[in-house]
Amino acid sequence: SHVSVRIVFVTSNDDQGRLYPVEYACGNLPCPPYVANREVICAQCSKIVGSCDGYWNGVECVSECPPEKYAGSERRCQYCDDQCGSNGCTGPAPSECIACFNVSYQNECVAECPNGTIPNPNNTCVNKTALLDCAGVAGGSKDYDSCGVCGGDGTSCNHRAVYVRWGRKSCPGDARKLYEGYTGSSSAGNSGSGFRRLCLPRDPLNSFQHRDSDQTSADMFGSEYETGSAGPSSSQTVSNRPVPCVACEAARGAVLHIWGSTACPSRWQREYFGYVMANYYTSYKGEYVCVDANMEQGDGATNQNQDRWYMTETYCGSLNCPPYVNYREAACAVCIPPANESGSVYIRWGKKTCPSSLLYAGQAASEQYNTHGSGGNALCMTDFPSWTGLQTNDGNQAGSRLYGARYTGNSVSLPNFFKRVSGKSVPCAACYVQQKEAYIMAPGSDECPNGWSLEYKGYLFAGYYSHKRSDWVCIDQDAEAGNPGSTSAYWYPTEVRCGSIPCSTSQQDSYVSEREVTCAVCTPATQRRSSVYVRWGRTTCPVGASTVYTGLAAGAYHSHAGSGLSSLCLRTNATYNERSDLNQYGALLYGMEYQITGLTSRDYTNVNNAEIPCSVCENVLAASTFTLFGKDVCPSGYVSDYTGYGFASYHGQYKTDFICIDNKPEKFGKRGTLNDDQALMYPMEYRCGTLTCPPFTNYREVVCAQCSYHLPSCPFFVDGQACVVKCAVNQYADSAKRCQKCYEECNGCTGPSITECMDCTNYHVKSTVASLDPKGSSTIKLNGEVTAVIKGNDILVKTIDGSRIDGLCVSACPNKTIGNAKKECVPNSLNLDCAGVPNGKATVDSCGVCDGDGTSCLRRSVFTRWGQSTCPGDTKQIYNGFLAMAHYSHRGSGSNPLCLTTSPGSSYEATSASQDGDLVYGTTYLTSGYGVSDLSSVNNYKASCSVCETNATATVTVYGTPECPTGWKLEYRGYLMSNYYHSSSTYDRDRKSGS
Repeated sequence: SHVSVRIVFVTSNDDQGRLYPVEYACGNLPCPPYVANREVICAQCSKIVGSCDGYWNGVECVSECPPEKYAGSERRCQYCDDQCGSNGCTGPAPSECIACFNVSYQNECVAECPNGTIPNPNNTCVNKTALLDCAGVAGGSKDYDSCGVCGGDGTSCNHRAVYVRWGRKSCPGDARKLYEGYTGSSSAGNSGSGFRRLCLPRDPLNSFQHRDSDQTSADMFGSEYETGSAGPSSSQTVSNRPVPCVACEAARGAVLHIWGSTACPSRWQREYFGYVMANYYTSYKGEYVCVDANMEQGDGATNQNQDRWYMTETYCGSLNCPPYVNYREAACAVCIPPANESGSVYIRWGKKTCPSSLLYAGQAASEQYNTHGSGGNALCMTDFPSWTGLQTNDGNQAGSRLYGARYTGNSVSLPNFFKRVSGKSVPCAACYVQQKEAYIMAPGSDECPNGWSLEYKGYLFAGYYSHKRSDWVCIDQDAEAGNPGSTSAYWYPTEVRCGSIPCSTSQQDSYVSEREVTCAVCTPATQRRSSVYVRWGRTTCPVGASTVYTGLAAGAYHSHAGSGLSSLCLRTNATYNERSDLNQYGALLYGMEYQITGLTSRDYTNVNNAEIPCSVCENVLAASTFTLFGKDVCPSGYVSDYTGYGFASYHGQYKTDFICIDNKPEKFGKRGTLNDDQALMYPMEYRCGTLTCPPFTNYREVVCAQCSYHLPSCPFFVDGQACVVKCAVNQYADSAKRCQKCYEECNGCTGPSITECMDCTNYHVKSTVASLDPKGSSTIKLNGEVTAVIKGNDILVKTIDGSRIDGLCVSACPNKTIGNAKKECVPNSLNLDCAGVPNGKATVDSCGVCDGDGTSCLRRSVFTRWGQSTCPGDTKQIYNGFLAMAHYSHRGSGSNPLCLTTSPGSSYEATSASQDGDLVYGTTYLTSGYGVSDLSSVNNYKASCSVCETNATATVTVYGTPECPTGWKLEYRGYLMSNYYHSSSTYDRDRKSGS
């Protein structure tokens, strides 16, 4: 076909911008199908679009507009006013909202009630004197608080946070004592069982089956101080004596442990301060805990040398000195937020900033990578240490040690990640999210579960599998590098090992052996009071709690000295970021199995050697939750969400976490019992010595309970698990004051029936008469229960038994009816068309236009037609102009061509003086000698252009062919042109011209 290049401007040979035809050059470009030195042709194509049968929502055709929009002109979805609620609107004004986001005043939605008015229970602004407050006073100001107390301040039930005060028998200040206890953990001389410290109640209780004999399982010993004569004098009097503990409840919504300082962040209240203590560095792992500076002696036998606690000293290297001091005892404090404030606290590993509020920034620390002992948990040591109120000794006491942590790995596992941070120390930040009292670290995916929002995402790190164990931490994918360090704790990326963890390379969300594990730290998507815990051994959550996600218990291989200590609830649907799928031998993660020893009930013997499932549970009616070991009955004010037995690793293997496995355990998935013997968990048993017997019993299994503080009964309505002042617009309250869903076509209702709608979401078929002679009428079935009888202009709506009802909400008007402006379905007795013509043929097109052709609302695209001053076919010209670009001999300026309008504006401040900056020139064709008449005829002419609008959804320029792909329409075709590939100017060989 003939190609026309039209020129409207005069001939010129100004030698400024130049355009040459582009030819193929063979080599990397295969010839054939291309031909050397042949001119490259091209085509501008537009997408052919059918009509939209529904509504245009942006660039998408939808069957109906989303709830936050209404169908505006040309059947386009438009946003409702900001004051409209989630039920949407019928138009753009705040008076056209179906329901209000805040309150309604004089039939219009407003942000708040004006002076002299207050909202009634329906959120309608009424005169103050017209209402009684909750105390029954006309025009009074008292209202129910969030705890359901009239005139209350929201503190009677609001916030509860539980912490353990180590080294003392009483709680500080106004904190409530839940119970006083004995401190217990596994023996420091055993490589296996749990590394955490537990506060065991002084009155242990076991309501379940137990066998008081050694079952070669996980062990639980008592703890004692090992402060020696060289430590601070305040601690020397308690050396070799049992460590007491007390579980305390603060009327706050969060607890912060600050490591390295005795001072709390601004506005936060200190509960107690003291020393960081853990196991001796050459024994086996324990937990770093904050022990009160004024240590007390506990009850029981002394100098038993079982679980032994030493002062922890900081060691310089990766841990910055200053501000820390080599061999000085590490300080700590336990803090709570201001009164009537709530939230959640988590550590962001790898960054010194928070997506929410920063409490303090610091550097990650733990024990040295090749040392069995000290503490296994990772600490975020503040950048501003303080020892105020403590006695310190800066000599090497050879007790528990604390080193800075650093990123360790290679460029193969996570090349982009380690390019930034390899070998550098790990920063950290303590973050506070107000009004969200729970958070989760979800391993296995860098996406949050439904209903949860992302705080940060990253990779799971821990110790090298053959080093000594540290803890699993989620390091931010955009981690920052700290200072280079020497002797330190080494943290490696974690890889999956298949077996107990099911793997597949064919499913996108499955685990893949040797692939790096991702993680996400998440908080609830909405501000709410809630508590979160893991239910180990079950695939569902208890009644009253919702399941955040169900997963598989996972941990380190039972015979590996390294990797992570904690037990993880690994998500079943994996997602990935950067990865290698090569065996890097960093930290290794395996699925966990039950190892049932000493428990003979069928509930447990049936799951022996099977994988352990887990469920992460959220209870929005619980203000706090904690796991109690030693009893299956919770303290006063708390109820048990579930009860079970304590489990950990076998005492001759390597340390794990203590977890509470449900007393009705299940198997994971449908794979049966695999017996892969990877990560293994055994029942826990007491060992007497420092742990006083009685009340404890040697070799007796340790029971446990998940205890939650449940709020008082809801005085209003219960929506799911939330206590709400009123049910939502599309709900009704049943006899038990629980919010239930209305019939789907209702916009508000008084009950569940299709006849109990208060208003309709779409259309209303309404009875206009009390009775109707059936002779000569038409009967239309509206659904399985309701029919409409139509005669003339009258409608009678009846149930299946013949009873008259006022009407029925429907999604669309049925046959023989038509919707009016009030969205009522009325008889179409005259058979009017959309133009109001009896028996007319006009119909509403896909754009909502009566008798339209469906094109008025089609999406539009814009393209530039180079070489012509007009637009092709049925396209619309926006403007035409000059083709402009950089001078052919200039190395700089822009690379893309411009279509400069022929009517330049001058509304901005400008100068006519040359600034020798970026320069743009008109463009001339240089097409002589190409043997193509269309090209040679325009040699030395100035090039023109036109910007065109088309009704197509998209446009594309196709290079190398004059034809468009199937489904696309040709707008114009031509030759590919650009700058000359070289010239006598040395600049030309380096410049990059647009084509």
